[in-house]
Amino acid sequence: MSASEISYPEVLFLPVGQGDSELIRVGDVTMLIDAGPSQGISSILDGIIGAGKRIDLVFVSHGDSDHVSGLSSILASRSVGAIMYSGTSTVLLDELFARAREQHVPVFTLSAGDRVSYASSTIEVLWPMRTVEAMSRNDTSLILAFHANEDCALFTGDIGFETEKDLITQYGNAIDCDVLKVAHHGSKLSSSAQFLNAVSPAVSIIEVGKNSYGHPTPEVLARLAKAGSGIWRTDQDGLVRVILKPYSLSISPSRCETTNTCE
Repeated sequence: MSASEISYPEVLFLPVGQGDSELIRVGDVTMLIDAGPSQGISSILDGIIGAGKRIDLVFVSHGDSDHVSGLSSILASRSVGAIMYSGTSTVLLDELFARAREQHVPVFTLSAGDRVSYASSTIEVLWPMRTVEAMSRNDTSLILAFHANEDCALFTGDIGFETEKDLITQYGNAIDCDVLKVAHHGSKLSSSAQFLNAVSPAVSIIEVGKNSYGHPTPEVLARLAKAGSGIWRTDQDGLVRVILKPYSLSISPSRCETTNTCE
């Protein structure tokens, strides 16, 4: 990466196996979305930002273990400014949040309309709406749109077709984003043609590892290709770094598997 690129906001899609974790960097501020399925997230972060380096914000999309189990190692190895989530609790989340509060890390609930801003960048919460009780846990996933330099990255957790329809109804083409974190690791029950048409992603990243579900499914790969999106996969490309330059993107993969190969 050139010295001039370092100053641009960037999103890193981390190779955590069959799970999700994304790191947003804006200047010296670091924001993590999900923490993957295992303690391995710590060594990956050590290689990217340095051992013990503070994470300013952690966003939890929902309480499935493949998205949050790694949070325990993060809390054990580095300071965290705050944790934000959709308000849907699980036993695992309750345990993790109790540990966080013991360390004086505040935990906040977010819903559609909330915003987190730093410098000229903004994370906009698109979902869930304030009532989540009747939804499946996947469909209560915190959906975030990161805006910087006239570019947008959309993070969709594990939502399925029904929530995708709700998002189209609620926002229309306002969910158009340059970068899409493909929902549910490429499940055939996510990433409908209608949703991809509304988002119109130039780049789609699938966070996936060895699994017995068939992720990413041929159906989703075909729909992404038909939508004209470039496709990147953490199981094949390792860490995927997307730099959000003014009106353009820079994308680079790196076989980031250990602390020695992330940079």
